[in-house]
Amino acid sequence: MINWIRQSIYRQIMALLVIGGFSVATVYGLFDYQKERSQLRHILEADARHLADTLSLVIADDVFYGKHFELWKRLDAVYRRHHAENNTGLLYHIREIAVTNNQGLIAGHTNPREHPLLQADPDSAFDHLGTQRILWQQQPVTMLLVRYPIYFSGEKVGDITLELDPQPMLAMQHQLAVTYLLYELMFLGILLVSARFLARWLARPLEQASKVLPLLGTGNVQLPGLRARQDELEHLATAIEAADQRIHAARLAARNREGDLEARVRERTEEIESFTYSVSHDLRSPLRAMDGFSQALLEDCADTLNDDGKQHLQRIRGAAVRMGHIIDDLLMLSRINRQSLAFSAVDLSALTHGIVDELREQSPQRAVEVHIADGLQAWGDVRLLRIALSNLLNNAWKYTRKAAQVRIEFDSNLQNGKRIYRLRDNGTGFDMKYVDKLFDAFQRLHGRDEYEGTGIGLAIVQRIVQRHHGKIWAEGEPGHGATFYFCLGNGDNTATTAPLTGADEK
Repeated sequence: MINWIRQSIYRQIMALLVIGGFSVATVYGLFDYQKERSQLRHILEADARHLADTLSLVIADDVFYGKHFELWKRLDAVYRRHHAENNTGLLYHIREIAVTNNQGLIAGHTNPREHPLLQADPDSAFDHLGTQRILWQQQPVTMLLVRYPIYFSGEKVGDITLELDPQPMLAMQHQLAVTYLLYELMFLGILLVSARFLARWLARPLEQASKVLPLLGTGNVQLPGLRARQDELEHLATAIEAADQRIHAARLAARNREGDLEARVRERTEEIESFTYSVSHDLRSPLRAMDGFSQALLEDCADTLNDDGKQHLQRIRGAAVRMGHIIDDLLMLSRINRQSLAFSAVDLSALTHGIVDELREQSPQRAVEVHIADGLQAWGDVRLLRIALSNLLNNAWKYTRKAAQVRIEFDSNLQNGKRIYRLRDNGTGFDMKYVDKLFDAFQRLHGRDEYEGTGIGLAIVQRIVQRHHGKIWAEGEPGHGATFYFCLGNGDNTATTAPLTGADEK
């Protein structure tokens, strides 16, 4: 219930008005009811005193002279007349009237059979002091006991005790409580209706303002209803409309700057592509010349060259070839950074099988055990993903060259709702303290004479994964192989099915 109220400012205002108004009305009603109740009690006590005083004057002569029969007749007449008339205006009913002399003996009673005369009153709740008293008795039922002294010629001759039933007063109090409860319910109904209209009147301006907030920046926000007011909401409407105009102007300026930036980027991209092509062309020509002239020297002057000269020429040719490969890889890295992506569903298992087949054709003499999980799917650019997998598999193929029993695995699993792809080998591995250099261009963790390569392959893989808004990382141990993990952030790459066990390539 509380959460339901918190979801709407209209409900909060309405609840505040209803709870506040009803609380004030309830407190006022309780106070007024208590006041009326006390007033009824005070009237009852005053009437009881007046009755006791009147009777004490009437029966004083009979008590003084010991006229018990006449005293009983008077008391009985008063009792019968009270019950016969059944006065609805009175707040009490007379239950009993008892008169005692100064010795505490019963001199008269409305029921002498139950309380014989000239005996002590066994039910007297009063002491024998000569003062008037009023006593409320709650048990076993509510009764009002009134004692009043009787004087004859200025001398106290006894006491009169009245036992009054306050049921008429209690009934009036009950009726008064019911009336106040009905008034409370009526007031609650009126308060609910009034609070509904008042809350809507207070919340409507905020509702209007909240509806236009998503339109801020369009330049079309108008709040004429709030602008017509003469209170703080007029300033709120003015501020919202002014903010809309400022955001709209800022968006137009940003759009213009974005157009300028895009034009500059295109211009710079064209310059970079032109520069890259020029560098590639200008570098390839001298490299081809170095390789060609070195080959010519080996062929034409083989008889005049000693072994050291031939070896130097072979090294020159090897360096030229490596330089050509480096240029190719740099061009590829540059193209990957600029190439637009065409996303589609990609079967990574099929791509991996194709790359492994090519590697087997290049090295038919090697016996490599390859495990590729079935059903590895991804959402990305198929061309770039093939380049990334090709570089990773080439690395695994290369660095497992010295292993006795080569094993390469490619599978995936789900971690925290994200699909993680894993390529693992049991090759040379690497020291984890150099893992930060693994994906940097030209950073090699093994000697060039030991393993061929340009040192750019993993940088290309990292850039492709980043273009897919993903992440790649690696774990390794010298002599125990390496494991590369990557995830792709584009598309639904968390829902692809990829069991950890699949078909084997042998």
